[in-house]
Amino acid sequence: MRLLGTFGVLLLAACNGPATDPVADSAAEFQPDTAEPDTADASPEELENALLGSGGVASRMASARPDQPPSTCQEGEDIIFACTMKSGKKASICVTGSGNTGQDDKKFAQYRFGPADAPAELVWPMAPSDGKLAFKSVPYSGGGEAQISFVNGDTEYVVFSRIVRTNFEPGEPNYPAIEDGILIRRGGTVLGELGCGGDVEMPIQYALAEQYSDPAPEMIYAE
Repeated sequence: MRLLGTFGVLLLAACNGPATDPVADSAAEFQPDTAEPDTADASPEELENALLGSGGVASRMASARPDQPPSTCQEGEDIIFACTMKSGKKASICVTGSGNTGQDDKKFAQYRFGPADAPAELVWPMAPSDGKLAFKSVPYSGGGEAQISFVNGDTEYVVFSRIVRTNFEPGEPNYPAIEDGILIRRGGTVLGELGCGGDVEMPIQYALAEQYSDPAPEMIYAE
């Protein structure tokens, strides 16, 4: 079981489709509210519900397209990262694609977020031509941290797995603090950090992340 983060994260879902698709029509007609929700005194559960749950900012922006992949990695896909949030939704990074020679058929790393039993609410990239995830890691004394990030519109999402040593007494155990979750940044400002609330099925796998991601320019931390 992993330690929990203390803040909420705004995970937006973008949706495009034919005019006859009522889901796409609804998303196209929506005029976003640019005001940030007031979550200063909310608990972690309330923050996630306010930002991710029904009636929250994400659901007001758009609904998931039914042709999007599920939120979890499927049979035959390598898992780079997978965890369950407090709400029961899944955050996953999967190696997907057929591996053919065509640009949009080759294997690539894909971030997915949403309910386990429905199409993902946020998927990036949808195809290799959309871009690549970015990976960076740093060692700590008795631990380390890995981050996989991407930018969607004006918002940057950072998936992290970290191990931090908490005890430096000679001869005693390190008592590492182990955390996994998602951090969000917009306009250079970190809006919050949401830790995985359930079991972490797979912390970031360094070798796969490095193979299928571009190098990230910097590590990103909550202030």
